[in-house]
Amino acid sequence: MKIIKIYIPFVYLMLALSVLLSGCIDDSPEIGEPFNRTSEIAGTWTLTKVMQNDEDAISKGFPAFVQSLEVTQLFPFEELVLSLGFDDQGNPSNFQVNPGDAPNIVDALEGTWTLDDMDAPSELQFENGNTLNIETYLGLGDGILNLKLTRYQVNSKNEKIPFLSYQYEFIKQ
Repeated sequence: MKIIKIYIPFVYLMLALSVLLSGCIDDSPEIGEPFNRTSEIAGTWTLTKVMQNDEDAISKGFPAFVQSLEVTQLFPFEELVLSLGFDDQGNPSNFQVNPGDAPNIVDALEGTWTLDDMDAPSELQFENGNTLNIETYLGLGDGILNLKLTRYQVNSKNEKIPFLSYQYEFIKQ
């Protein structure tokens, strides 16, 4: 009889666990078709916002007001228009930049460009060697493209470290 009393709490526990686990139903919604990031990048984009970031202040955890500064109003950045073209096979082909009176963030007015990865791109690479990083895919389907340009310096140990970056927010025309 003592042996049965020892197993009774274990039986109740197993029964409770089986009831709890049998109540779990997979109600996950369908995810749908994969998002084609590459095709969403094609088009004509107008620059709407520019943030300058002090990468050293960010890495050291300085207060937010020291880390970033919106510089959109310092230059007529809203005049800059970037057109990214694709060929008939869906590959990056030509680009054009109309900077207006704004600084040209690509350092070229036209040429060819590529992506580092056609399935999940993280960089736009221009033929003159300049690269813009894709900051996030969020908003891309809604016509918002977030790119980042990072400036580097070499320290005393001959290491390349970031010291300044610019975040660019574009709106699709």
